[in-house]
Amino acid sequence: MGLQIESDITCSVCLNTSGNTLLFDVNDYKVYECSFCSHQFLSEHSESKSSIYEDSYFEGCFEGGYEETIERRKNDFREIAKILLFYLNKTTNKTILEVGCASGGMLDVLKNEVGINAEGLDISKYSSELARKKGHTVYCTHFLDYKAHKQDDVVLFTDSFEHFRDVRMVVEKTYEILKNEGLITIVLPNHSSFSAKIYREYFKDYAPPYHLNFFTMRSICFLLKKYGFGILAIEFPYFESQWFNKEELQKLGRDLIDYDMGKTFDHNQPAFWGNVMIVIAKK
Repeated sequence: MGLQIESDITCSVCLNTSGNTLLFDVNDYKVYECSFCSHQFLSEHSESKSSIYEDSYFEGCFEGGYEETIERRKNDFREIAKILLFYLNKTTNKTILEVGCASGGMLDVLKNEVGINAEGLDISKYSSELARKKGHTVYCTHFLDYKAHKQDDVVLFTDSFEHFRDVRMVVEKTYEILKNEGLITIVLPNHSSFSAKIYREYFKDYAPPYHLNFFTMRSICFLLKKYGFGILAIEFPYFESQWFNKEELQKLGRDLIDYDMGKTFDHNQPAFWGNVMIVIAKK
């Protein structure tokens, strides 16, 4: 069965309306792919509301509980910080704004372990209060409504960029609040990865209504360049993460055997190299 071409669907990255295709449905949401920039997205009528990021999201969407999940991810955050610091000329007097900081797991690493002046922003009142209780400065607002009182050296999106609908406006705003030669750093799922291609709708980061945009390496670079950023690097953290282990690799091996035999998947993919990318670009 061929892909269904939609004539009235607008790409959220390049605004192309010609030849965009319907890939599949996930959770009763339709996922489209742009014929020009390869970006994947929900229709423009889908929007992630702040109300879904309150208590129930943090208490019910994470196996073992949200704070336990954050603690297990500390090595992931340390790897992100290590990569980010490599691209900063020096750390003295540098400032970082993390957009979508949640309860402050990444801020814990940046402030308490690395010693960088880092602040957070989050749309959720619930998670903002959790982060503040840890001693972090957090602005509770939508990023597009944020009234910047200073320019920062880094604006960091850790697993939050794909939650925005208006990604073009987000990048434009980021450019405005960064210092000259400041860095935008985006940690997000890679929908051009090996796993995304073979698992398709069972790639776990197709997660509407929370995720509204599904970036490939091509589409995220297209977006950043369009608004004046120069791409410094795309990194793929994996080998230092909690997910590089025998159990996950065995799951993948069994799935690849099934895939080679022509079977279709009915479960989410195990973790693997390339599933997550860190995109670093300079103003």
